[in-house]
Amino acid sequence: MEKLLKLKEINNKKDLKEIKDFIESHVDWEIDCKRRNAKSVMFRTLFFYLSINTTNFTLKEIGKFIKRDHSTVVHHKDNLFKKLESNEVMIILINKFYKIKSKETKKLETLFLKDFIVPRLTNIEKQYRKLNTNQKIEYNKKASILIDNLRNKLNYENIL
Repeated sequence: MEKLLKLKEINNKKDLKEIKDFIESHVDWEIDCKRRNAKSVMFRTLFFYLSINTTNFTLKEIGKFIKRDHSTVVHHKDNLFKKLESNEVMIILINKFYKIKSKETKKLETLFLKDFIVPRLTNIEKQYRKLNTNQKIEYNKKASILIDNLRNKLNYENIL
């Protein structure tokens, strides 16, 4: 089992944005969204965990940074930190955050991370998700026309 290093052993002070960016680089959503599924909650807990242990910000400031109340941070700290510390994937990410590599971490990364972490969205996918319903309908129509034209062109070239 991967060893979780005591955060006191590593005396790096990190910025909240750096922590948020690190976590969001491993998921396809922003951690300050309203999602409440298990993965989102666990990654948000990871944010609170790293923020509390590596910054001098208050619980109120940490919560506010991702649009949460300080009581949410307290709840995560009291109820979910132990769960986080026993989760292999989260241990890997914590160690990765501190740029700690061990032989076990490398093995476990290949086993767990590929199934647990969703690939990042491209900029085009992010922009598409921000469109309203009417804009998406219009975008889809234009994309269909382009795809049909491309198919026709490829079919025409194959005939020649």
